[in-house]
Formats: sequence, C-alpha cells, structure tokens
Amino acid sequence: APVAEAPDAADPAAPVNVRAHGKATAAQLKRWEAAWGRDPFWSVSDSTGKLNEFELKGISFAKDKKGYAFINDQIVSVGDALGGYEVSLIEKDRVMLTRGVQTFFLTFSEDK
Repeated sequence: APVAEAPDAADPAAPVNVRAHGKATAAQLKRWEAAWGRDPFWSVSDSTGKLNEFELKGISFAKDKKGYAFINDQIVSVGDALGGYEVSLIEKDRVMLTRGVQTFFLTFSEDK
C-alpha cells in the first residue's frame, strides 16, 4: 500500500496508509504537498513589496515639525487611517504604513 506523510493529531510525522482512508484522503494528501502558488498576503503589492493602491505625491512639515503626507487625494498625518493601514511615520522622503504586523514604506515614484 502506498504510504504518504500527513498531519496527525497524535504524531504529525506518523505515516498514513492512503489505501485505508480512500481516494478522498489521497487527493487531500496530494493537495497538501502541492506548492502554494502566489502569497495571499501580497495581494495588494507587486513582486517588490510595493503597495500598488497608494501613490505618495508629496510630504510637508509644519513649523511644529508635524509631518503631513499627500497620498492619492488625501492629506494625512501620523495616526491617520488610510485604506485599512495606519500612518505610522512620516519622514522627508518616505511614509510608513502599518496594518497588524505588516509594515510598508511608501516612497516617491521613480517614473516621474
């Protein structure tokens, strides 16, 4: 009988008899071993990790040194929400956005 690795509550490394569990289990084991393909957590970014939905258009600092960023058509400052992200940091040439444990830096487009 063919033997394949499968997760088991008692012993994750224990071999499983595929024939004993039937064709459905064999199909599940095949899917288990298959490659994931694209990373679902990078759905809003391109292959370099840049967020495609935001365009940093400008950065300005007030006299009190509070930073403001012009992103898409909004002016935001630290603590503001933007498309599910929080503006965490504004520097002279980049803006840091955070959502949970994800952190992204927006920089000026090099296309212009």
